[in-house]
Amino acid sequence: MGSPHRILIVDDHPVIRIGLTSTLLRTSEFAICGEAESPESAREIVDREKPDGVILDFCLGGRDGTDLIEDLIAIHPEVRILSYTHMAERLHAKRVLQAGAWGYLVKKANPIEVIDALKTIFKGQLAISDAVRQQILLPDLEPALSGDRALEDLSSRELQVFRLLGKGLSTSEVAADLGLNIKTVGTYRERLKTKLRLASANELEKAARDFVRTGDFLRAR
Repeated sequence: MGSPHRILIVDDHPVIRIGLTSTLLRTSEFAICGEAESPESAREIVDREKPDGVILDFCLGGRDGTDLIEDLIAIHPEVRILSYTHMAERLHAKRVLQAGAWGYLVKKANPIEVIDALKTIFKGQLAISDAVRQQILLPDLEPALSGDRALEDLSSRELQVFRLLGKGLSTSEVAADLGLNIKTVGTYRERLKTKLRLASANELEKAARDFVRTGDFLRAR
C-alpha cells in the first residue's frame, strides 16, 4: 500500500473538525496534514502543505464557498476537494462542482460515507448522489465540455479578477482587494488568457478595460 492521502480539514466548528479527524484516522488510507477554520488559513495551509485532498465546509463562516474552492485549486491544481456541508445538494451541488470540487456530501451523512466519498474522488470519480448526477450535473456541464470560451463560461472568481483588471488594478492590487497572494492572481490571469483566447497580458488588460466600459467582451475584441 502506498502513502496515505494527506487531507486538510476546513470547517469553522471545532467539533466537526474533531469528528472528521477521528473518522479519517480509523483507516490507514488517510492522514491529516492540517486544520483550518477560515478561508485565509485554508489558503495558507494549501500553499504550504500541498494536501492531496480537502474536506471543506461550503458555508464557511456563513459565506458562499465557491470562491474559496476556486482559490484553493488555483493555488494547488492537483488538490481534490470534497464539500461537506449542511446546505441542500439540489440548491448548491451544481455550483460547487462547477467551481472545481470533486464531491458534495451533506453533514447528515454517517462517518463511513465521508471515507467512501474520499475513496471515490481519489479514484478519479465524482462523489455525488444519483439525483445530482441525473438532474443537474450532465446537462449543466455539457456546454463547458464543448470547448466554448465565451465570457459567460468564466467562474465567479475569474470574472471578479477580470473586472478588477478592467478597473485598472495591478496584479498586486487585485491580490490585496480579494485577499489572495500575487501568485494566485497570476494563475487566474493565465486562465483568463486561455479561456478568452488572448495572446498576451496587454490583450487581457485591454479586453478587461473594454468589458468594464461596455459590459460586452465580444464587442471589446
